[in-house]
Amino acid sequence: MKKTLEYDITLQDEVSRHTIEGTAKAMGITKGAVWQMIRDKRQVYLISSGDGFRYFEIKEFDRTIAVKRGKAA
Repeated sequence: MKKTLEYDITLQDEVSRHTIEGTAKAMGITKGAVWQMIRDKRQVYLISSGDGFRYFEIKEFDRTIAVKRGKAA
């Protein structure tokens, strides 16, 4: 996983240091949600913010635009 900023912490790094339960508590979400993010290999980054974390996700998407060919009226 590519880090975008020097101070970013990946979700996987945080879980390896503080367990799923500890990470979930610091993020203010359930441990099931953290487990699903890890299972799905989502690109989640955390930034330390006082008592917890701010976090964000980078999503890639492929948008295909369908073009209908025909005669103009």
